[in-house]
Amino acid sequence: MVTFGLWVPEISVRFRYPPFMQKIVLKNNPYVDTTVHPNSIEWLFQNGYETIAKSLKENPHKLPKRDHEGLVKLVEEKENDLDLTKTGSLTIVEIPEDVEWEISSELNREFVKEKSRKWYPKVKT
Repeated sequence: MVTFGLWVPEISVRFRYPPFMQKIVLKNNPYVDTTVHPNSIEWLFQNGYETIAKSLKENPHKLPKRDHEGLVKLVEEKENDLDLTKTGSLTIVEIPEDVEWEISSELNREFVKEKSRKWYPKVKT
């Protein structure tokens, strides 16, 4: 990371490049019910993510906050593993940290959108 500093009398500002990125978990197909596998829930418990693990244990069909650190780590660790979900599949998309975002879907794909921009996950072949 490269850091630039600008000093102006009475004002001191620091700029960072590249911008910090945040990771968000998306369903590869929003119309398929994504059920988190019990082994993945156990992985969350073992790695210290009790709150999200309890939430998924109560309702494995409903993904909690999509930018939750535990959910992101789980998908990064088990993205190509059959233990991640019983049905459907999950992936991660990265967007700048300062973006106010929401998840939307069209044409059988979820994506993260801002008022004027969209970020699609990479298509796996």
